[in-house]
Amino acid sequence: ALSDHDLAAITSYADKAVGWMFVAVGGLLLALDQTYRLTDDHSWPTAAFWPLSAVASTSCAGVITGLHRRGRGARTRRSAS
Repeated sequence: ALSDHDLAAITSYADKAVGWMFVAVGGLLLALDQTYRLTDDHSWPTAAFWPLSAVASTSCAGVITGLHRRGRGARTRRSAS
């Protein structure tokens, strides 16, 4: 079992990691926007764009799911104390 101090350190690290994940997802969404504009400017088919869009959506859903699980685990530990 982790001490409260160790749990706080791990939670702090996880919070920073999640924050950087949001930055990364935002960058991915900007990249998708620019990719779409590139395909539109060159009149390329957009069929290649849609799989990239699905990957971005899946990444965002994964981040949200991870946040929910981590928050639920922290609440459970606090209520057990």
